[in-house]
Amino acid sequence: MTIKLNDLQLILLSAASNRADGGLLPAPDSVSADQERLKAAISSLVRRKLVAKVGERVTITEAGRTAIGAEESPALATDVEAVDAKATPQVTDPTPTRAGTKAALLIDLLSREGGATLDDLTADTSWLPHTVRAALTGLRKKGRGITSEKVDGVRAWRIVG
Repeated sequence: MTIKLNDLQLILLSAASNRADGGLLPAPDSVSADQERLKAAISSLVRRKLVAKVGERVTITEAGRTAIGAEESPALATDVEAVDAKATPQVTDPTPTRAGTKAALLIDLLSREGGATLDDLTADTSWLPHTVRAALTGLRKKGRGITSEKVDGVRAWRIVG
């Protein structure tokens, strides 16, 4: 069963997977403006057991990590309610990409050991930054596990899994 997530849900889960405590909040600045939409997205994630409420804290579950293709984290809170095996989402194999396309080039760049920065991606594809970000979202929606991290103040994206 493939889990369909909207962009806001993907951003929330991705941000939580990059935090040591797995906390969903505070939401990234880019999505925190519309509080009603944010509440609806979090409620949906809780219902689908991709995140769990532990007191006042909302934490990503292993099912949430699996849904976005993030690595497992041993640092998740032990008091997060366990998700039974039947409810665990299954990530399907990513949609294949045709060779010789810019999408294939993007995948090659993201597959490097250190990943690729926005400058690398824009220079090699001749795309504008917003086009690169949209392509990254498209790859996520097609089943690619993409994570990002900041190293020395520069964000780099890479394919995981």
